[in-house]
Amino acid sequence: MTQMLLRALFAGGLFFALWPALAPAAVPVVSLRQVVTGLSAPVEVVNAGDGSNRLFIVEQLGRIRIVENGVLLATPFLDIQGIGIVATGGELGLLGLAFHPDYANNGAFYIYYTRQPDRKLVLARVLRNSTNANLANAASRTEVLVIDRPPAQANHNGGHLAFGPDGYLYMGTGDGGGGGDPQRTGLNLAVQLGKLLRISVDGGTGYSIPPSNPYAAQTCATACPEIWAYGLRNPWKFSFDRVTGDLFIGDVGQGSREEVNWLPRGTPGPVNFGWGAFEGELCYNNNYFGPAGACAAQTNHRLPIITYDHGASGGVSITGGYRYRGTRHAELEGHYLYGDYGSRRIWAARRNANDTWATELLIDQANSVTALSSFGEDEAGEMYVLDYGNGRLMALDGPPLAVNAAASRMSHAGAGSFDLTLARGGLFPEDVPIEPRVQGDAQSVQITFNAAIASAASVRLRNAAGQFVSDLSFGINGAVLTVNVPAFSDGTRWLLEIDGLNGTGGSLAVPVGYLQGDVGATGLVSAADIVAVKQQVGIALTPTNARFDLNRSGALDSSDLTIVRGRSGMTLQ
Repeated sequence: MTQMLLRALFAGGLFFALWPALAPAAVPVVSLRQVVTGLSAPVEVVNAGDGSNRLFIVEQLGRIRIVENGVLLATPFLDIQGIGIVATGGELGLLGLAFHPDYANNGAFYIYYTRQPDRKLVLARVLRNSTNANLANAASRTEVLVIDRPPAQANHNGGHLAFGPDGYLYMGTGDGGGGGDPQRTGLNLAVQLGKLLRISVDGGTGYSIPPSNPYAAQTCATACPEIWAYGLRNPWKFSFDRVTGDLFIGDVGQGSREEVNWLPRGTPGPVNFGWGAFEGELCYNNNYFGPAGACAAQTNHRLPIITYDHGASGGVSITGGYRYRGTRHAELEGHYLYGDYGSRRIWAARRNANDTWATELLIDQANSVTALSSFGEDEAGEMYVLDYGNGRLMALDGPPLAVNAAASRMSHAGAGSFDLTLARGGLFPEDVPIEPRVQGDAQSVQITFNAAIASAASVRLRNAAGQFVSDLSFGINGAVLTVNVPAFSDGTRWLLEIDGLNGTGGSLAVPVGYLQGDVGATGLVSAADIVAVKQQVGIALTPTNARFDLNRSGALDSSDLTIVRGRSGMTLQ
């Protein structure tokens, strides 16, 4: 099956989540911020680990670009586009880049490309320029490993490279193309296609076999000694957790299932991931080895930890990511972030105590990214995404505009003004306070920033059921954005979403809600009712300090506590 790069591959966004999402999938809590444009078919972004904080971006046609201090440098780091060594078209091209762990001293890095004219897969070693750290020495390129592949096919080349915590170089290869693994390479140990290979490159320009490789003592006559894991269709991409050393592999499916595989550090090889007998957790070809029943025979097949289908909520081609270990989003610590090339969705997966994995949708449509080709990490562990079609590097929820919470206010007609409680970013719990409002009363929300706001695209309300009140009126006066929220009486918990701040496509979100009853038993809902509820927050709520006989029973009892909790929409402690 032929695909545009890479069925396995795949607007400047800025998002300020100032309150928890009503439901994880309904209100994304992170978004993407454009860092640079002007890239040509980018397929990989990595850092050199040399303390320079530069990002290196692989362009499929044969160039590596540098982003330094947020600027795309005009001169490529490496350019082999015009010297006739890279076969391009479809999923062919320059596909992978990995810097040696001691790059700061030895200047060595490794690239993975499809060779012209035979389309073989090539791992090559290159050195940086001896006098200019922003230039590679193209003449130093040396082929380290060459892998045969069916020349008639252009797809399923894999291409990702990464050094593991053991210091060895790992290399993901596709099954060689065509639909359904027609060459039967995935489970064939005598070929290097459809595999995760592991080699040692510390012996000079060549490589050696790590003695702990499962087939280290064999040859490709029986089992290739480079193989660490097998049964992969088109791994795009894999990564090592920088804290635990665990390995995550995104493997592109055939026509039904996309999958993520996980190997905790210390898992011995070999590992069989099942393709082409299995697609994800499903039997794909029970006659893979003939009529004997290939699926039943795979007793050592390791199941994926995550799969999704090609339906409306899934996608078409997985792009493997990274386990988040940065500091900008503490709430995402330890989550594995991955996405889909076609649907441009980004998910976060969390490991549960029983070794199952729970996923949440972080971003849907990825801020108009046309094709999500790769994730990447900088030296601090912050994450990035590549937009293949538009040639952009995007940062995961970039630096926010600062919000002056003390100056941001919520005003009610006839009920006074109240400070807004604002909190940035995150997968927050649901039992947090909302800003109470008077039922049926219009309100004005003023958000004050530390700098002038140029524009906002639209404003809407969203409730927990995903229903909207759209096209709210708003105004901008310097650093103050004022939204007029009409009176409404349905629902207790709404999120005010302000989209397209300063043309970024991002959003700012604040909560609104209302009190459902006459808390003070005065015959009307007033400012005093709001104040009464606010006074309960942060203290131990007991019958002796509830302050109001809410149910008019003549006594302060536990039912009054229940009423306060229900009317306020918050958990009072």
